[in-house]
Amino acid sequence: MRMKRTQQGITVVELMVAMLLGLILTAGLVQIFTGSQRSFRMAEALGRVQETGRIASDILSRDIRNADYWGCTKHSRVKTLLDENHAGYDVDVHGFTLDENVETISVKVATAGDAAVTGSHILTLRGASGPGIRLTSAMDSTSEALDVTSVAGLEAGDILLLSDCSDGVIFQATQVSGGASPKIEHATGGAVTPGNSAAEFVKAFESGEIYKPYVRRYEVQEKDGRYGLYLINGSDPALELLEDVVDMRIQVGEAAGPDGTTIATWKDVSDGGVNFDLALALRVSLLVRSEANNVVENAQSLCFPAWDAACAGADPTNWTAPDRRKYQVYTTTTSIRNRLIPDITEN
Repeated sequence: MRMKRTQQGITVVELMVAMLLGLILTAGLVQIFTGSQRSFRMAEALGRVQETGRIASDILSRDIRNADYWGCTKHSRVKTLLDENHAGYDVDVHGFTLDENVETISVKVATAGDAAVTGSHILTLRGASGPGIRLTSAMDSTSEALDVTSVAGLEAGDILLLSDCSDGVIFQATQVSGGASPKIEHATGGAVTPGNSAAEFVKAFESGEIYKPYVRRYEVQEKDGRYGLYLINGSDPALELLEDVVDMRIQVGEAAGPDGTTIATWKDVSDGGVNFDLALALRVSLLVRSEANNVVENAQSLCFPAWDAACAGADPTNWTAPDRRKYQVYTTTTSIRNRLIPDITEN
């Protein structure tokens, strides 16, 4: 009786077919995984870029809108007592008035000697913010200490502004006293820098509010390949606000004349010829990139700044990325609110 032979193993053809099917399935899985990873990286990069652009635009817009505020007094009526002849006096930090030839809003193009990225724009804003402190009684003389509602948040050495709806005076507090009768003194000399050149105000104020003047500078810096938007507040060290802001350019909207309240022309700071005393609004264009590289398949071509003449052409590009990061341009226009309100300063 003949026995049936049982089959053992598989043929070479069957093995090759199985391997081919396995390779096809593996390639499909790899492609799905790679596509998902690429989509995730792109979504993450886009989210970071959008967040950076939105926050940067919001910070700059808020500060531009509030610049050139001196209480209910116009900048032209603010005087200073600060000692300009003191060795520690720095007009970039202590300068606030027209007598010092200081512009409350200004933009310059960064050069090789600046900390900012060469060719980018540096924005400087001056103004004052109020801590809610008021005079409680009229001054008997122009050199008398100020009786105030509070000295919370103030200390000797602070640069302050006393403003009513007629005049304003910037001075340095030489002594701050709390207790039941808070006082602010403004004598000459002492240990403060730069100190006051005189103890007498422009007048004996009958009322008014105390403000803190500020000088804020915004610029884009690059350190070891790392870009960021930096804030220099007075004489404080540069503070990085946001990373991966690569460039900043600014246009200025000018009025036709000193009393104008509508924009007659827009000027790019890089082109020169800007009269910042006539500035009513600023248009800021920011170039932001993702932290991760190799996010996009090919280097991007964009139009930066957004108002460049090339942006109106058939191919609106004038800037090509040096790498494969995700880049995006954010442009915002902000009016300088304190230059648009009516002049209520008393004569």
